[in-house]
Amino acid sequence: MPFLVACLLFLAAPFVHAAPLEEAPVASEGAPPSVKHLERALAEVRRRQISALRKLIEENPHHPKKADLRFRLAEKLWAEAEYTRCVDQGDCIP
Repeated sequence: MPFLVACLLFLAAPFVHAAPLEEAPVASEGAPPSVKHLERALAEVRRRQISALRKLIEENPHHPKKADLRFRLAEKLWAEAEYTRCVDQGDCIP
């Protein structure tokens, strides 16, 4: 059966045309205000989450899920650093 499937795929390959991949649109200064507002709101929520995670880790040093909390904190910090870098370089919506 796998041989039959492989043969069919081989024979159909010349007739299958994949659509060209389009690049993701780059946000510019002309982006709608709603998108800019959403990006800023997400950044603010992320900052509050970072603060809450730091406080939780600090107040509960022996928490059974401390490793998971620290990992989540690292993910949030990375996302915030990427957003800040993007805004500083002008690559994305401020």
